[in-house]
Amino acid sequence: MLAECSPTLGTNATEADKIKWYRILFKFIQSKDVKALCYINANWDEQAMFEQFAWGNSKLNTSEVIKEFWIENIKDERFINLDKLYKEIKY
Repeated sequence: MLAECSPTLGTNATEADKIKWYRILFKFIQSKDVKALCYINANWDEQAMFEQFAWGNSKLNTSEVIKEFWIENIKDERFINLDKLYKEIKY
């Protein structure tokens, strides 16, 4: 499991920097057969307790390119999204 996963690339991270991070993330998930991913979708700099670190914004919807990249990658059958979760675990 990858828990509390988020790109903390800094305030000046470009869209290309973030896409590179997501490519590495999904490649790692595939190569290591990761079973669970918990992604933190947050603007770190807007939160007083994290603003000192200047981690930047990891929200997926800050860029249409990043949002589409994420959506395309989580379409993989290995991912069970919330709308299918209860059916998959037969709850």
